[in-house]
Amino acid sequence: LELSSALAGAGNGAVGITESAPLHFGTAGTVMVAAIFLLACLNVCIGLISCCGTYFSGELPRVSYRAWAVGFAAFSCFVSNFGLDAILAFSVPLLNALYPVAIVLIALSFVPGLEQRRRVYPLCIGCTAVQSIAAALPLGALSALANALPLAALGFGWVLPAAAGLLAGIFLSCTEE
Repeated sequence: LELSSALAGAGNGAVGITESAPLHFGTAGTVMVAAIFLLACLNVCIGLISCCGTYFSGELPRVSYRAWAVGFAAFSCFVSNFGLDAILAFSVPLLNALYPVAIVLIALSFVPGLEQRRRVYPLCIGCTAVQSIAAALPLGALSALANALPLAALGFGWVLPAAAGLLAGIFLSCTEE
């Protein structure tokens, strides 16, 4: 009962973990959670800053890797001051729109021979993108339709449009040959 009342106001998972650690493990739990958060976040930040710096310095060689890395680090410091709740409010809809497209793109790459069919990838990815964007963002009637699809309540409303795009792409590719 003490745990549930202490966590009643937790706005996100980080708050929940931070509040529950001292209740379960005392000061040692707080130190352990802080160390885990620090190492995990530092690891991800260093990886992202170095990867983005490498990529953009390769694409735009007039700007050095160091300048890109410093720019991304400064931008990250600026954005971090908005707080986790604000960052999540912005990023969750964006990620909900992008993840289904990424999942379908990866799944298609495992099926041999699909790359030979010109229509499969654009139709499958296009149908998935329309549904996932409409489900993730407030787009009125289109969002209502996207969220009314089977499995949408579970976050898998994109499966039917992806399957429809796949079948349409295969069919159209067969008629072109």
